[in-house]
Amino acid sequence: MATGPGAAPDLVRCRNLAVLLEALESRDNDDDVQYAFYWPSCERLDLLRWVLVSIDPSGATERYLFSTEDVVEVRERVLRVLTQIKHFSAEHYAEFVYGLALPAVQKPLWIHLMKTAEWAQNELLQQQPER
Repeated sequence: MATGPGAAPDLVRCRNLAVLLEALESRDNDDDVQYAFYWPSCERLDLLRWVLVSIDPSGATERYLFSTEDVVEVRERVLRVLTQIKHFSAEHYAEFVYGLALPAVQKPLWIHLMKTAEWAQNELLQQQPER
């Protein structure tokens, strides 16, 4: 992981969609990007949960995904949420959730999810009354 002045942010803990998207789209071979998006880890699973929660402003996904900390149950719940999106097949999502799919397969799904989350967040901001 990057450390020191001018180092890249710790992406796996980053909760800024613009930073995450920029990193994924422009620094694909960077170790931080590989770890955050492609390698199986609990931190990657937490990042995926956060992205999915960011898509749903109702709070239902957040309650569902964060009502357990059991890693096996979290993965199953993330898989169920992803299959609701119906962008890919269940098998495709399973490999993605577990971090077992090739980076070339994972990258477009990460980008799709993060751009959807970014859109949802922008919509939410536009609906808030001006102060």
